[in-house]
Amino acid sequence: LLSRMRPVSPRPRKIQRQDMTVDTRFDVRARLRALEGKRMGLETEIMELSARIPSGSLVDKEGFPRADIDVAAVARDRHRLAELQNDHKEIMKHIEAGLHEMHKAMSASANARPESSSAAAGAPVAPRPQAGASSGEEDAAMQDASGSAPLAARAFAVVDEVAEGSPAAQDGICVGDVLMQFGSVLHCGGGELQRVADELQQHRDQPLQVFVQRQGKLHALCLTPRTWAGRGLLGCHMRPLS
Repeated sequence: LLSRMRPVSPRPRKIQRQDMTVDTRFDVRARLRALEGKRMGLETEIMELSARIPSGSLVDKEGFPRADIDVAAVARDRHRLAELQNDHKEIMKHIEAGLHEMHKAMSASANARPESSSAAAGAPVAPRPQAGASSGEEDAAMQDASGSAPLAARAFAVVDEVAEGSPAAQDGICVGDVLMQFGSVLHCGGGELQRVADELQQHRDQPLQVFVQRQGKLHALCLTPRTWAGRGLLGCHMRPLS
């Protein structure tokens, strides 16, 4: 009788990998929430400084410091604004990396999910998400953690022209970028580019969070619409996607 008994095999390792994936997912979510808090704080300070800093040169036509402003204070504010904008770009890079890590963890969790006992008994089992697809939980995590467009958001426009030296070029927009979210603008079935134009006017000299798809990957950008030597506030052209 003892010779016929089969040794009990340990639990499959994939369950352990799934548990590790779940832990990783929640760690990334917590990190994204912390980054989001920092991002919002930076954007608040950037907007306050942008509203306080006067436009134009700090000297008059004769080359003397302007008498109507505190030149030293304005110079300090401009220096601080440049620091904040650099910090904001760095935060956005970390958020972008976290979004990709979250998506990877969710995909790994779906692929490593063990078959339930009910499946072994012949009960119907819900299909697993396909690779690259976003579950509702993942979209909620993305939206909650970073205020960003979920990976399942629909594209609504593509950038087909970027002027050299323009704000768009300086802030990282490339020809071929597919717009997933532009500030508060998402796909809504039509009129998105007019809403983008309104968003640009409302956020002149203020940072805007933009999400684009580039070569199959999601990229988070920080654009600051502003006047420059060319036309418009960005210096790029977008066409709607049918």
